[in-house]
Amino acid sequence: HMSVYLFRTLHPMPIVLKPDRPSLPREMLVTLLFSFLAFFVAYLALVRARYRYAEDRDRLATADAEGWQRG
Repeated sequence: HMSVYLFRTLHPMPIVLKPDRPSLPREMLVTLLFSFLAFFVAYLALVRARYRYAEDRDRLATADAEGWQRG
């Protein structure tokens, strides 16, 4: 981030993470934040589904092992 200020000829100036205030149009900023939120919610849903799958798999393996022990 500092390279933007140190080497102004090589990098464009910040638009979204500007220290003063974002110069990105409000509509684009809202869209960016909404997209980030939607991605985050989808990520959490996938992680939650993965943990549920792992718990179900472990529960099934335990029940199967108990079934083999009973004979």
